[in-house]
Amino acid sequence: MRLLRPPQPYAISEHLRAFSVPGRPSPHLLHGNLWTVVLDSPLAFEIRGEPWKPRILFEGDEEELSTHLRTDFDYREFLGSLEAFPRLMALAEKYPGLRPTRCTSLYRALISSIIKQRIPLRVALGIEAELVSRMGRRARILGKPAYGLPEPERLLEAGVEWLRSLGLFRLKAEAVVEVARAEIEGRLPRRPWEDVEDAVRELTRIRGVGRWTAELAIAVVSPGFRVGPTTDLAVRRGLQRLLGISEREAVGILGELEEYAGLIMYLAAHDYEKGKGSKRRGGGQGHG
Repeated sequence: MRLLRPPQPYAISEHLRAFSVPGRPSPHLLHGNLWTVVLDSPLAFEIRGEPWKPRILFEGDEEELSTHLRTDFDYREFLGSLEAFPRLMALAEKYPGLRPTRCTSLYRALISSIIKQRIPLRVALGIEAELVSRMGRRARILGKPAYGLPEPERLLEAGVEWLRSLGLFRLKAEAVVEVARAEIEGRLPRRPWEDVEDAVRELTRIRGVGRWTAELAIAVVSPGFRVGPTTDLAVRRGLQRLLGISEREAVGILGELEEYAGLIMYLAAHDYEKGKGSKRRGGGQGHG
């Protein structure tokens, strides 16, 4: 295995655990301390020393791994941008180095986002794990199985009724099939967007893709953190609780930190969901 050293602080394991189902591919699969997944190619990686002495041992394409795990993002520069916002600084310091993964495919980002629409995350991850287990791409790396979301041809062939058997509502199943068809026909956008609203308008032309789904998919595939799901309930409640101000005022502050708005939204939602989990479990730790 090769070694990659991200700039400190760096943390992503908490995100991976929050968006995975133990013992099942969703599509990340954990084998002891080793994560495997199939994106454009199979990847295997083990993360050590978070957040202050981070090291990633890996097998697979280094560029794809670095993109997926956002190892080129310097969290210290993010902290420096928050000096005038003490509450946001406190949030960022509470989760030093934490960031979400990045998807290397708009098609896969849209499929995953559609599944997550309007249902609890754990339910969505269970459906995604079932889809990946039954129809996803498979490979072996370092002797371990790795999984990825299905190719669009397989989803189109499976059809709406089969997707409904996994637990998807009809409108979601139809949206998944439509995204698969758009990918096959080359109708999914291939270019980067300079304007978020243009991007949202372009994606919401696809049947079954609403604003929340479009924003989440854009955020997941974007190289930086200028985009986030502004309509997400956990994001809104997290920001309001954190800042103690109205939603409109919170959006104004995000405008001042445009380059990092998506990461602030992610951390605020993460903290909000962890807080809910702690209350439900009498002080235990949850994740969002």
